[in-house]
Amino acid sequence: MYKFRINFKEGIEENYRLIAIDYWKIEESRFVHTIVEIAQKYGVSHMALTGIVQRNATCSKFVGVCSICQEEIWQTASNRTSFNSLKKKSQCEECRELERQKWLDQVEARNRGLRQRETKQQLQQKGLNQIPPSTTLKFSLARNTNKTKPKQPEYSGTFVLKQDVVIKAGVKYLYGGWELTDGSINLQFKPVEEIFPTQQRDIREEPGFIGRQVEQLYNDLMTINEERDKNDEPPF
Repeated sequence: MYKFRINFKEGIEENYRLIAIDYWKIEESRFVHTIVEIAQKYGVSHMALTGIVQRNATCSKFVGVCSICQEEIWQTASNRTSFNSLKKKSQCEECRELERQKWLDQVEARNRGLRQRETKQQLQQKGLNQIPPSTTLKFSLARNTNKTKPKQPEYSGTFVLKQDVVIKAGVKYLYGGWELTDGSINLQFKPVEEIFPTQQRDIREEPGFIGRQVEQLYNDLMTINEERDKNDEPPF
């Protein structure tokens, strides 16, 4: 059995109020009067009758009790077709919207956590894969065997660094060059302070102990160079 209530427009004319009462009258879950009967009773057409009711009176139907807030749930219709389509509900619109928003917040929190973990993993992986910058610059000068003009360079070519190299202004660099069997030259530039704290000049001018140590460094590099010279590889 339906539980319903008629909602009249404020200031409704009495004749329209009577029409609406007959239109929305329900007994044993059925409308008491047919549209034809009401139209004939008040001397109006079917279309006019529908318009009068929609403009002046709606009907609210009890469809359940909210399982969250325990409030009664009522839904409103402006005509019989809409009224008959109203179904039972277990949640009111307010609680339903709150539950939907709560679910969306949980989904967003979960997705945000996943994104943060992915970002952290990516940063960690990037940190593992990242090669720290070097302070030593080394490359090879290839002899230009196709030289046809005097002004063309004796050495030319390209090279690719395997990692970033930091070259700073005001820093003294030790430089060295080794000629290979094919005529190319391997070059290296390394900060002197990484070897010994000294001032940059010809190694023969380096005072005492420092000069001998720098010469020893060159001797060691020359030994490495001789071992790799067969493959024309850079000495370090």
